[in-house]
Amino acid sequence: MSIRALKNHVNVALNRPCGASSESNNHPARFANDGAIDTSWYADEPLARWWVDLEGFYQLANVKLRFAAEGNMRYLVETSDDYDQWRVVVDRRLTDSTRAERNELCPPGTIARYVRVKFVHVPFGWRANLCELEVYGILSVR
Repeated sequence: MSIRALKNHVNVALNRPCGASSESNNHPARFANDGAIDTSWYADEPLARWWVDLEGFYQLANVKLRFAAEGNMRYLVETSDDYDQWRVVVDRRLTDSTRAERNELCPPGTIARYVRVKFVHVPFGWRANLCELEVYGILSVR
């Protein structure tokens, strides 16, 4: 992909339909992709899944995740064309990072309609959460 093409990437997840395996009161799934870092989605459980429907097929460049605080959040970022079959594009099951903000590059040629974050570990006493999730890409001609 050319440098000029990268400049055309936009957050294709902003305000798109989304969901989660669970939600806490006053912290619904839609707060994770509403463009505001002062709102957040919290699961009702430590480990959960959050997903977004991009409503079309996009060639993905990167995914930015912002958590509520610094801590060792471990997760998988997965993509799907049909919400049935999922592919792991980012595997952070063994990460030692405690950064609240993460920028994950997608493998070259990643094209998808759905993006999902599956939490596999959160610090003791925490719940899965996202203050914001951004997916950068360009419309794909399939």
